[in-house]
Amino acid sequence: MPIPPGPGSSGIPMKNLVQQFNLFPPTTSGPYPFNVDLRVPSTNYSPAASSPTIPTTPGTAAPLGSFGGLTAVVSFTSPGPFTWTPGFTGNIQILVVGGGGAGGTAFNRAAGGGGAGGVAVNPAYPVVAGTTYTVSVGGGGAIVPSSPTSTPQTLAPSGTPTTFAGPAGTITALGGGGGGESGGTITALAGGSGGGAAQDIRSGTSPATQPGQSNPSGTVNNGNTGGYGAASYSGGGGGGAGGAGVAGSGGVAGAGGTGYTWPVSGGVYAGGGGGGAASSGSGTGGTAGAGGTGGGGAGSNTVGIAGVSATGYGSGGGGGGAGGPGVLGTAGGSGSGGIVLIYA
Repeated sequence: MPIPPGPGSSGIPMKNLVQQFNLFPPTTSGPYPFNVDLRVPSTNYSPAASSPTIPTTPGTAAPLGSFGGLTAVVSFTSPGPFTWTPGFTGNIQILVVGGGGAGGTAFNRAAGGGGAGGVAVNPAYPVVAGTTYTVSVGGGGAIVPSSPTSTPQTLAPSGTPTTFAGPAGTITALGGGGGGESGGTITALAGGSGGGAAQDIRSGTSPATQPGQSNPSGTVNNGNTGGYGAASYSGGGGGGAGGAGVAGSGGVAGAGGTGYTWPVSGGVYAGGGGGGAASSGSGTGGTAGAGGTGGGGAGSNTVGIAGVSATGYGSGGGGGGAGGPGVLGTAGGSGSGGIVLIYA
């Protein structure tokens, strides 16, 4: 797969290296809005005893011809839409991750964690040289500030879908569901993975919609339900692409569901957000839920301190801790945007 020359990265030796660098920064004005990883097995140096580096001078091409066994990884990390035109015909391995949902906002009860974006994986999607493929990367749900008087609170927003479209069909990874807010309706939203429920929702779960998503043949869909809440100031964790959100129990909020591990890249994606917790109408108390592996945000157990925003691709934000009547509650954390990875 041809790679255009461009600025190098840090100059770290290539031996045993997984080095990501921006050949062309992902700006709206640039013609190549993607990042590229170069993955070179340590046994494939030529000569084997050498330890070459990536050039650091802008505009200098890396000496790719010196290596064998090179794998190129194209990573779209901005919303787009983008187009990609491969210079080869064959099958690609592709991971598509939707944006994660935001954690729920707390008022007088603990809120739920945000659900992770759905994950869709196809190990052999066919592409044709010279054909244009369209990529759109979903965004994460944004933080919703808490109101000291509003009941119910504004629902935490869900993430938005990520798509990869071509003649062989469109692969869609749905956005994760927003976490349950705690002011009145206490509703968690369905999504690629479902959001975690707020306190007092002690049965049922918010559905995961990614498993039922229609995608091209060979695509595997991944998404799980959010956990439910408990009576004693604890929200449920948002669902992760690798596991369901954990239910809150006895003042301990539920952890976010685990993320999905893709063996091709070795990365973990789309963890659920942890539920919020508190033991009373103000102050600190209870045990907040941990974020799911893959970058899910942890919940809050302190009034006035928001749930943690997600850090991994497609992960859910943590839920807010409880406030009380006339007391400013706690916002949930934001979800994170999705990603598309293409291995050729």
